Amino acid sequence: MRLDVDIKSEFFTSREVADGLGISLRTLKNYRDEGRIQYHKFSPRRIVYAKQHIWAFLQTTHCSFYMKEMFYQYEAHTYMQRLHKSVST
Repeated sequence: MRLDVDIKSEFFTSREVADGLGISLRTLKNYRDEGRIQYHKFSPRRIVYAKQHIWAFLQTTHCSFYMKEMFYQYEAHTYMQRLHKSVST
């Protein structure tokens, strides 16, 4: 059960990344199309982002400290939600 949470904590969905960065899904798609952020596409509707690729994007882009802090807090919150879900099931 713990392994499942650790694997999930390394990847985020498009919605999670957009929410965490405070951007729209369309802006995130533009970043993908421009090659600004790396992703993994498992099917036309299943795209995930590795945590290290999100942090690399934040380091190379001219985003504000606020955006970086916002994603850091979102990442911690999402991890706690996933952990709570796996413990309760």
